[in-house]
Amino acid sequence: MLRSLLFLITAIFLMSVTVLVFLGWKSNYQLSAKAEAQTVTVQKSNIQSSITISGKISDSNSMDITTQATGIVDKVYVKNGDTVEEGQKIAELKPDQKTKRMQSELWAQYLSAKNSFNNVKASETFLKNQLTEAHHKFLNDAVARNLDHNDPSFVEQESLWKAAEAHYKNQQAVMDVSSANAASAWRAYNEYSSVITAPISGTVSNLPIPGILLKTEPSAPFSGSVPQNKIGTITIPGPLLATANVSEIDVTNISVDQEVTLSIEAYSNETFSGTIESIDTNGIDISGTIHYPVTISLEKKPENVYPNMSVTAAVTTGTKNDVLVIPVAAVESVSGKTFVHIVKDNSVQQIPVEVGIVTETQIEIETGLSEGDIVIAGSLFYSEENIFRSPLTTGLQIFGER
Repeated sequence: MLRSLLFLITAIFLMSVTVLVFLGWKSNYQLSAKAEAQTVTVQKSNIQSSITISGKISDSNSMDITTQATGIVDKVYVKNGDTVEEGQKIAELKPDQKTKRMQSELWAQYLSAKNSFNNVKASETFLKNQLTEAHHKFLNDAVARNLDHNDPSFVEQESLWKAAEAHYKNQQAVMDVSSANAASAWRAYNEYSSVITAPISGTVSNLPIPGILLKTEPSAPFSGSVPQNKIGTITIPGPLLATANVSEIDVTNISVDQEVTLSIEAYSNETFSGTIESIDTNGIDISGTIHYPVTISLEKKPENVYPNMSVTAAVTTGTKNDVLVIPVAAVESVSGKTFVHIVKDNSVQQIPVEVGIVTETQIEIETGLSEGDIVIAGSLFYSEENIFRSPLTTGLQIFGER
């Protein structure tokens, strides 16, 4: 019995000590934990909104020099930086057995297509002569004698002329097809030619070193593409272009001829002026998200800028001067309504506002505030142990206890 009584007294004592400690801590916390409102004064300033898009330098002013031939590069007839003309010899290969076999087959196909075209051309020439004869006879006989249109001679000569004209036109269509076949066969043969020529005129670069082996890698199944070896690049004069993909949200804020400021990763300490040249409004699907390709031209063409270099473009979407501006953190939006908290008469008041341009750090106030108003931009709570920020709360006391 005595033991139970001692246990009860001990428990009551411990509970009393715990309550006293808690009450003391709470009292100290209430005395030390305070909230200091962070305020700013509404001022007039200039504000500018922009969007940033990433892209790359375009290769639209260049064309690759390619071949389907494989083998060893034997000779290179030009140097990097040379100006070449269309059809000029660039390099020559020592073909491997596969290429030699393809060259033989394709040459035979070209000769067959060429012979076929020559035969069709000869027939076309014959039919053209027949047409000329029939037409002259009709004009110099039936028409010259002013025969009646129902006269048998008139009907016969006109019919022969019309028939000759139809045969000639049909043969012209056949000749067009035959000519296209011959041209296609010639291009196919040239793709495997040991002599590689310039596809266009311009400045040549990225040339191979004599002695290297050119070999094509097999293309992906069902891709429909033909593997090719690239042995150089030809660049033509023209503006430096950059391409970028713009999101659905941002594309409505840009337009053709809009000025942009570009940064090229290789020129980290410089910026370049540019202009939006085109916006592809059809859009493209990138991983399930629609983007709109944009082409930008640079006013200045820096040296040693190459296709596919990374660029960042800043596009100004709105600018206003001498307007009321406050930090974005000072504005709250609830249920579609926007408001701020101002300090007036040593108390906090909630004021509805209408906003305009918004940037990452600032926001324009169109109505609801006046220059010189004191706006709460946040609050800082602190105690002896901790300091931390809190979102705005209606009725926050300035320098008051919590």
